[in-house]
Amino acid sequence: MLRAAACATDIGHEAKSLTLVKSFSAHYSSARLPDDIGGLVSATVLDLSKCEALTMLPESIGSLVALTRLDLSSCHALSALPDSIGDLRALTMLDLSSCYALTGLPDSICSLTALATLDLGGDCHLQCLPHSIGELTALTKLGLYGCRRMRESLPNSICNLGALATLYLSHCETLTALPERIGELSALTSLDLSSCRELAALPDSFALTCLPHSIGDLQALRVLSLRVATSLTSLPDSIGNLGALTELDLRHCPQLTRLPDRTGDLAALRWLDLSGCKALKTLPRSIGSLIALTQLDLTCCFALSTLPDSIGDLRALTLLDLTCCYALAGLPDSIGKLTALETLSLRSCNRELQELPERMCDLPALAALKLSRCDRLTALPERIGALSALTALDLSSCGELAALPDSIGDLRALLDLRLSDSVLSSLPDGIGGLASLTSLSVSGCASLTALPESMDALAALTYLGVHQCAIARLPDATGALRALRTLSCTHCRALTCLPHTIGDLAALTTLELRWCTRLASLPDSIGKLGALTELDVGYCPMLTRLPESTGDLAALQRLDLAGCEGLPSLPDALARLRRLTHLSVAGCQARVRASAEAHHHRTSAVKVKASEGACGLRHGSAERHIL
Repeated sequence: MLRAAACATDIGHEAKSLTLVKSFSAHYSSARLPDDIGGLVSATVLDLSKCEALTMLPESIGSLVALTRLDLSSCHALSALPDSIGDLRALTMLDLSSCYALTGLPDSICSLTALATLDLGGDCHLQCLPHSIGELTALTKLGLYGCRRMRESLPNSICNLGALATLYLSHCETLTALPERIGELSALTSLDLSSCRELAALPDSFALTCLPHSIGDLQALRVLSLRVATSLTSLPDSIGNLGALTELDLRHCPQLTRLPDRTGDLAALRWLDLSGCKALKTLPRSIGSLIALTQLDLTCCFALSTLPDSIGDLRALTLLDLTCCYALAGLPDSIGKLTALETLSLRSCNRELQELPERMCDLPALAALKLSRCDRLTALPERIGALSALTALDLSSCGELAALPDSIGDLRALLDLRLSDSVLSSLPDGIGGLASLTSLSVSGCASLTALPESMDALAALTYLGVHQCAIARLPDATGALRALRTLSCTHCRALTCLPHTIGDLAALTTLELRWCTRLASLPDSIGKLGALTELDVGYCPMLTRLPESTGDLAALQRLDLAGCEGLPSLPDALARLRRLTHLSVAGCQARVRASAEAHHHRTSAVKVKASEGACGLRHGSAERHIL
């Protein structure tokens, strides 16, 4: 839509001229502006963004001598600018982003000596910049992101932009090199070269097929992004000269095999992302000199087999992510020196990693330890209980982990413990020491036959998941879990009964027993679950009765009995369930279905599903739609 805004700075400006400009606000399909638009000599702002049919600007545009902002973004049909654009000597902002038809700029644009922001990004079809672009001495921000048709290099004069602080070149997919003199951009603080797929090296002054060596001269540079520079094979040694650099983004540079030794000279570096550098085999020893580094991401560095001992010198490091480092065989003992480390992820290090060093237990700040899908991990360090700050421990899908050390009960700060899909056959009695634990999942532990009685000490536990376990009965201690809100025992095909103490779970809102094929009955005490809103006993074919006390479940909203073939009837007490809104009896005996339908007629608010249909069930969720 054509939108034009003129801000008058001259009291004598004629109202009818403003009216003329404003009248274009509704004509988004207009292909041109009136020639007399140049009469708006007091206008400071002209917004023509999203005028998708606008193909040209009149030469009279150059008469807008007070204009400071000109927005032509998303003028998709605009193919050229008039030479008179260079007469806008007060202009500080020119936005030409997403002008898809624009293939070039007039040389006169270099006369805009007040211009501070020039945005040419957003998939403009721009092929080159004027050779005299370096004359824009006030320019602080230049956006060329997404200029996929940009010629192989930038004009050398760009290095004359002494005030330039931000240069966006991301997704310039045909850009193969940077000017050798790029290091002369002394004010540059942010350089984005992400997704410059043809850039193979950096100039030594900087030091995309390569970076110029002169890149090391960018003394003010704080952010350097080379993300998805798929042809980049190396960085120049001069990169160590970037003393102000705080962020270095090398994500998804698949041909990068090494970092230069001088990487360790980046004394201000706080964030280093090497994720997706599939060919990276090792880190330089100098990495330990990055004294300010707080985050190191090595996710999906498939070839990385070891970490240098110097990694332990990163005393400011809070996050170390080694997810999917398939070749990683272990961690150095020096890992225990990372006193600030809060998160350590070794997820899916599933080919070589078999053990963890005992020194890892010396990490005083470690809050999250992620070890899921470490298929060859056979044991945890005996002293793991010494991780006093640990709040989350994920050991799910550790297919060789057969036992937990007794000291695990010493993790007094632990909130979340995930043990699902492991080969554990038992849990240590010490687990009762996890006084802060709120969530425990042992789902998919097919060899787990019992839960320890010591669980009665888990006073903070709100979620207990035991899907697909071999547990024949829950311990009587289950009733002591007074904070428990969700108890999920689906697909526990060996489970025959629930303890009478189940009725003591005053906070329980969701009880899932679906596909417990040997479950024959529910205890009478179930009626004491005053907070229960969802009861799922679907596909429990051995279930022969529901206790009359079921009618005492005053908060119950959803009751799923689908597939309970052995259930001969429904208790009359169900009529007392005033809040019941969903009742499923599909696959039950005809008498049960008829009873459910009769209940529906008595209470029209209840939706009854008496036969299999299109209405699907999403198991394991308190937000299922059961009809």
